[in-house]
Amino acid sequence: MKTEKEKLFTSFAPAEREDMMHIRRQAKAITEDKLLISILDGISVGVVILNKTRQVVFANQAFLDLSQARDLQIVLGQRVGEAVGCLHAFENPGGCGTTPFCKECGAVRAILSALVGFGDVEECRITLDEDQRALDLRVTTIPIEIDGDLFTLFSIEDIGDEKRRQVLEHVFLHDAKNTAAGLSGLADLLNDSASEDLPGIQALLKEFSQKMLEEIESYRQLVMAENKELRVHTEEMESGKLLREIASLYRNHEVGRRRELRVHPQSENLSFRSDPVLLYRVVGNMVKNALEAVSEGETVTLHCFSDNGDVCFEVHNPGVIPADVRLQIFQRSFTTKGTGRGLGTYSIRLLGEKYLGGRVGFRSSDEEGTVFYGIFPLDSQIFGSRM
Repeated sequence: MKTEKEKLFTSFAPAEREDMMHIRRQAKAITEDKLLISILDGISVGVVILNKTRQVVFANQAFLDLSQARDLQIVLGQRVGEAVGCLHAFENPGGCGTTPFCKECGAVRAILSALVGFGDVEECRITLDEDQRALDLRVTTIPIEIDGDLFTLFSIEDIGDEKRRQVLEHVFLHDAKNTAAGLSGLADLLNDSASEDLPGIQALLKEFSQKMLEEIESYRQLVMAENKELRVHTEEMESGKLLREIASLYRNHEVGRRRELRVHPQSENLSFRSDPVLLYRVVGNMVKNALEAVSEGETVTLHCFSDNGDVCFEVHNPGVIPADVRLQIFQRSFTTKGTGRGLGTYSIRLLGEKYLGGRVGFRSSDEEGTVFYGIFPLDSQIFGSRM
């Protein structure tokens, strides 16, 4: 049996809760205000009222729809992350708000702000436990007083479409525009260049065209994966060939310039079955992120080896990921690279785990640097047939 001390352990927000009898009394007092309830139920965004221990004492219909709950009794007494199914909500006995990941959660921060008398607006990224579906949310909190007790009015708005639009704007209005400008300049050079210059210009034309296609295809795959429309097509592969092709691509990619990219000399050449397009995307994104993380002259190393009957790919770089970034690294739309980015590591986990049936993760320390890894079954045909 767990001790009371273990139950109350927290890495961030207080873990203590009110007993359900007290919560039901609070809920009854709130629901008796028919005007308030009719107003909140008429709002199209999800709204809950939370008590001082961050537990739900009222939820409007929009929030119940978001949390897929039939009625208030299902979510009564829960915390917001528990009600919506956050991946981390049940990792500690104390529940939502008590894990190290909760330190970076905008929802928890906004609620804590309201509990000391200040309203707040934050963005929040939640990965759902059941199917790793990601939510991009904007949350607003307002401290309110009801019958002398302090509560938090908490609203939650899905801004996933807004985030997707930002990505589209980045891909098509920024990256694609720059690439198109490069193509246009090269086309002009073709008219003015001597014949001995043509091979170099043709190579650049191919590089620019390939980059544009890569950006578009990457986003297309991600949208299909999130919509559960992506199909897995497995075939025989060799790990050595995959690593050599990826290394060759990114040595000539702009993120690889003036950086060293090598395949570990002890990498194994394993034969296995997987979807080459998706696996190429997963390992390629690991490499791209690693190259973006290192300085000029530093080395990124690709490695492959067998691991208890599975095939393991690793990508190492000498840098160390800051602690706050580690807690958010696989969340959708989280990025350290500016607005409209932040899909690379998210797509690594989505494609690698949900579609290729593997396990994706990372480790980062001063001693080792940073290693992203993906461990996949030698024959993933069963995962392809499920989608």
